[in-house]
Amino acid sequence: MRRTSVQILILLLAALYPLLLGAQEGSQSAAPDAVATSPLTSPSTPEAQDAWAKGQEFLFRKHDPAASIESFRKVVELEPAFVPGYILLGNACLQAQDLAQAKSAYEKAAKLEPGNSVAFLGIGSVLNQQHEWLAAQKPLQRSLELKPDSAEAHYEMGRSLVAQGRLQDAEPYVRRCIEINKDYAVPHILMGDLYLHLHRNVNAALGEYQQYLQLEPHGAAAQSVKDIISRLEKLQDQK
Repeated sequence: MRRTSVQILILLLAALYPLLLGAQEGSQSAAPDAVATSPLTSPSTPEAQDAWAKGQEFLFRKHDPAASIESFRKVVELEPAFVPGYILLGNACLQAQDLAQAKSAYEKAAKLEPGNSVAFLGIGSVLNQQHEWLAAQKPLQRSLELKPDSAEAHYEMGRSLVAQGRLQDAEPYVRRCIEINKDYAVPHILMGDLYLHLHRNVNAALGEYQQYLQLEPHGAAAQSVKDIISRLEKLQDQK
C-alpha cells in the first residue's frame, strides 16, 4: 500500500528522534551571561585583581575555560564575598563540563546575592545539563522573575519543558527567546523540534534548522542538524 505524506512524516519523526536528541545534546547552551567587567565589579585587593584579570584573559580572549578555573577559584578564595567571581567561576566550570563545581559556584553566588538572576540561571543550566529537567524549573523561573527579558533563561526553560514532553508549555518560552535575540542560534533547533513534533510543519521546521546553520555553521550541533535537514528534504521530494 502506498503511504500518504502524513504517514511518512510520522515514521520519519520516529526515525529522527535520536538525531533531535543528539542535536540538543550537542548544542548545549552557552554559559549564562557574563557579569560586567568594569572597575565597579573588580576585586578590591591587588592579588585578587591580578587573578581576576588572568581568569578573564583565558575565558574570554583565549577561549580556554579550563585554564581560567584556577584563577577564578583564587579570586573567591581571596575575596569570598565577591559575587562576580563565583559567577565567572561557574561559567568557566560549566563550559569545561565540571558540572558539580559549576553548580556549587552558582549556588554560592545566589546565597550571597538572592536577587542575582544570572546565579539562578546558572543553577538551572547545570541541572539541565545533568538532565534534572524538573528540578531545573524552579531556579529558571526565579531567574525569569528577576530578569524577564533574558533570552538564555527562556531557552533553558523551554529546553527543560521539551525534554519532559511538555511541548505546548515550552513553545511560548522558545518563541520569546527568539524574539528577544534572533541571533541566538541554539533556540532555533528547539523551535524546529516544536514545529515537527507539535505542529507537524516540515517547511517551518526546515526554516528553523537552516537558520541555526546560518548562525552557527560550525556549531557543535551542525552535523546533526544537517542530517535532519537532509531527511526532511527527502520527505519533501516524496510528496
